[in-house]
Amino acid sequence: MKYRRQLFSIKKIFRPGSDGLFVAAVRENVRWHEENNPVYRKILQMKGFTADMLEKIEDLGQLPFIPTMYFKGNDLNTLKKRIGIYTIRTSGTSGTSSAVNCESSALICLLKMAVSTCRQHKLFSLKPVHYVILGYKPDKENKAVAARTALAASLLAPARSRDYVIRNIDGRLEADWEGITAKIRKYSEDGKPVRLIGFPALGYFLMEKLEEKGCKDLLPKGSKMLLGGGWKQYWRQQVDREEFYRQAQEVLGLEKKDIVEFFSAGEHPILYVACPHHHYHIPVYSRVLARDVRTLQPLEKGKKGLLNFITPLMKGAPIVSVVTDDLGSVNDNCPCGNPQPYFEVLGRVGINEIRTCALEAEELAKEER
Repeated sequence: MKYRRQLFSIKKIFRPGSDGLFVAAVRENVRWHEENNPVYRKILQMKGFTADMLEKIEDLGQLPFIPTMYFKGNDLNTLKKRIGIYTIRTSGTSGTSSAVNCESSALICLLKMAVSTCRQHKLFSLKPVHYVILGYKPDKENKAVAARTALAASLLAPARSRDYVIRNIDGRLEADWEGITAKIRKYSEDGKPVRLIGFPALGYFLMEKLEEKGCKDLLPKGSKMLLGGGWKQYWRQQVDREEFYRQAQEVLGLEKKDIVEFFSAGEHPILYVACPHHHYHIPVYSRVLARDVRTLQPLEKGKKGLLNFITPLMKGAPIVSVVTDDLGSVNDNCPCGNPQPYFEVLGRVGINEIRTCALEAEELAKEER
């Protein structure tokens, strides 16, 4: 896939003028899955769509999409598991997880994207730090993408140590609040920077535990908090961003600039990093649309709808156009000065509210079995 290779080799992630290359790469990717995935081919036929219909950037809105919920419990992979194929698994907090097969060439693209994105946002450092992972350690039993992403993020600076909030104790995942608060208080005394990485819910719970112990302005200069993955099953305890930031400043001594927010998904593993205004600017490697919740038609900029993510990343699975249950909008003219469009995540909708081709895709998959 030469156009994909060219696209993901771009180092300036917000470079203008990439529409033509992006459309060529998407057309190339759709054609691959159209020719090699019988279920995906039937989805395109059902919608009366072919890869040749992708000629300009506006045509992306007509590209048939697949809801991310369909990947949970269903195998829509184009390339089956074998040597050179890596499976990306979601955490499955709703009870089921998705498994998306990623080939080695796509992994190389992901690595290039991650390096360029982290360089753009100045996340690399040569100064060793203590890492506190707001999650769990990946192992043979736990292959969730969130755990592996957090581990990868701990490579952005040399590691003095790595500690995990969640531990596997006799086959059960449990939070070691006493152990981790003791470690952080110890690290605060040696003056070396600390990076907390992972779920914001666990970060907030940790700050509450530290506050109970009377900790104030705890972390040394140069420390950061890198957050991603949302609040998941802890959505009832979710606090607003300003309260989270207030707690981070009072307990940890972290300013807003020291807190970095990420967005990604197992079914759309493009890395988005929030700007100072909490907007996720769209890099050259993807495009994002908002779709009307009822009609599923593309919306104008600024209108709120279901977020539709498009990328020509993988040959292993047809994730070229997916719709999540995230409610948001796509906008221009961010106050931060970045001229590229951005999206905001405003919440989530229930599964029953997402009227998609999921059921049709499931019926087609059954026919192929």
